[in-house]
Amino acid sequence: MSSELNDIRSAMDHLSNEKAGQEKLNKQWQAQLGDIQAKYEEAARTLQELEGSKKKLAIENSELSRQLEDADSQISTLNKLKISLATQPEDVKRVADEESRERALLLAKFRTIEHDQDGLREQLDEEAEGKADLVRQLSKANAEAQLWRAKYESEGVARTEELEEAKLVRI
Repeated sequence: MSSELNDIRSAMDHLSNEKAGQEKLNKQWQAQLGDIQAKYEEAARTLQELEGSKKKLAIENSELSRQLEDADSQISTLNKLKISLATQPEDVKRVADEESRERALLLAKFRTIEHDQDGLREQLDEEAEGKADLVRQLSKANAEAQLWRAKYESEGVARTEELEEAKLVRI
């Protein structure tokens, strides 16, 4: 019985050692499980943070995409405006050239008219001098005519009287 007892004791010691080993192993596994759970929870938190960051980045990406589209639209508008503004100096230059040609033509016409006016003024002055000369000649001729008329009348009347007297004397 002692051998059996020793065997039982030995089996019990062995079971006790095995139980202690299993408990130790159980504690290690529980510690590992706790570490794994802590790591899992940390990974879950990190995943949540990453998903939050992902959502924020998606929102930012969407906003940046919208801003990029707006910028592209503005660039397109600015390019159209640039083309429009690039053609305006050409249009303004063309209009200015046309106005310059018209101004030159008008200036030439103005000078021609001034020259014609000067010629007409000289002609008018000559005509006025000629008229004044004719008026002087007419005045002189009228004065001479009156002189001749007065002379004729005085001499003619006297001669007529003489002739009448001579007729009367002959009769």
